[in-house]
This record gives sequence, structure tokens and C-alpha cells, in this order.
Amino acid sequence: MNGHITNLDTIHRCNDYLHVESYHPLVSVIDLNDIDTIQHTAKHFSVYGIACNCDRNIITDSGINEIFASMHFIAPNTNGKYSYGKTDNPKGWLLLFHPDLMKNTMLMNNMSEFSFFNHTPHAVIYLTKDERDMVVNCMKSIYTETRQPIDKHTNNIIISGIAVLLCLCQRYYDRQFNSISSSRGVIARLDRLLNTQLHTIATKGGSLPTVAWCAKNFNLTANYFGDLIKRHTGISAQEYIQRRIINEAKILMVTNKLNISEIAYRLGFKYPHHLTRIFKRIEGCTPNQFKKLNMDRASH
Repeated sequence: MNGHITNLDTIHRCNDYLHVESYHPLVSVIDLNDIDTIQHTAKHFSVYGIACNCDRNIITDSGINEIFASMHFIAPNTNGKYSYGKTDNPKGWLLLFHPDLMKNTMLMNNMSEFSFFNHTPHAVIYLTKDERDMVVNCMKSIYTETRQPIDKHTNNIIISGIAVLLCLCQRYYDRQFNSISSSRGVIARLDRLLNTQLHTIATKGGSLPTVAWCAKNFNLTANYFGDLIKRHTGISAQEYIQRRIINEAKILMVTNKLNISEIAYRLGFKYPHHLTRIFKRIEGCTPNQFKKLNMDRASH
């Protein structure tokens, strides 16, 4: 990590980062098919983002290619991955909009209802062909409006389009997790279990939670538990547990004056470098780099 953070705090800067033209100061709809590659840097977002990647080809349990797109979400005050280099860009559409677009509107008051902006690992929506077409058509309508001359109706039309898109996303999010037996209950139960164990470790000592330990608490075999979590979150049970632990480490770094070794032992790591290794794999930077970054941002 070279210490440079790309601060994407305006739509214009977001467009510059992607090398596309700006048409509206507070919103941008980008046809990702026009972008061949993206040059990645460490970045911090101050805008909302909704990406619809349309080059997915996922085989379902029934063996049928039923999934045609995936959706991912960005909320303001979020760090992007600390990765560097150039990658092929997914094909699809990207909507970016600044919170100022929604000032003094009902949509701003309702943003907390859209749970897919919560940045948990399972907040990814997979779309069928019809759902993908609905989302893309909605993106295209906003895209078209941003290319029109700005007048007194422009923002209301754009906000209405974004509201429709968000409602569609919430419908598909609910459909996805209701279609699999009690997925929210499973993840909520696992989160409570991990929270309790991490609190116990911090106050009384103990070992880090493992897949086998979690499975035992669910009265399931480790393999079945792993399959269950993978189906609900899209990542392995071990990865989910490790991300939860790293999230706890990040909270401790921001809210406490503990050093990295103290945080590692408080979370149940036998050796601090084990925390550093997992942290760097998940976050793309070391704990010390993350801590310094947040200290630097807080001082500005």
C-alpha cells in the first residue's frame, strides 16, 4: 500500500476515476460496457452506488442457468478495497448519486429502510433475466434523463427514478432471502452467536470461534453448516466468521487506544501476526495502516 487514498467525495471525482464524462453534478449513470478496464487504487466513497453486473452465469441447485446478473451496493463513508492494478471491468450498469441529491426529500428519510446498503457480506442480490431487464431499464431511464438539459424538473424526475430502482432492489432482496428457508434468521442467529463468543473472549478469555464450533452450536455437522452459510451469504462459513472478527478488530482500532497486539489477544488470537495476516487478506492493508488511515482522516 503506497498510502495514497482516492477520495471519491463528488460525482465529478467518481467520473474522473472511471474516465467518463460528467453530465449532472449529483448523479451519474455509467454503461460499464463502455469501460474495458479499471485502474484500482485505495479509495473512500462519500456517495451511494448501485452496480448491476450483467455478465453473471451462475448454475443453481437445479442445474439450470437461472441467474443473469448480480447487484452490489456502496454507501457513503465506506472504504473500497485496498487493491492495486488493472482489472477487466464487469459488464453492466453503475448508478452513483450524492446524498445532496436527496436533501429535503422523502427518499432521504427512507434510505435506512433499504437494508442492502448495510455492507454485510450477504448484501448481494442475484437477478433472474426478467429482474435484470427491469433493473437495466430503470438505469437506462435515469441515464437518459441525466443527458437532458437541466431544468427545474430534472432532479425530481431523477429522484423518482432512483426511488423506483431502490424499491425494485428491496423486492428482489426480500425475494432472494425469503426463497431460502429462514436465511435472515440463520445469519442473525450466527451473528448473535459470534457476538456472544467475542464478548466472552474479551472478558474471560477463550478461543476464536471456528466453523466446527459454530456448527456444534447449531446442532449441525461442519459440512452441512458450511453449505448452509455459503448458500445464504455466497462465501464460506470460515470467510464469514473471519470477516466478522476483522470487523470487530476495526471497531476496536477506532474506538480504543489498544495497540494491535492487545487487540489480537482480546479477540482470541494466540499470536498478533495471525490477526495481521487475516486482516491484510480481507482489507488489503495491515491493521497499522488501517489505524493510521482512520487517524489521518479524523484529523482533517
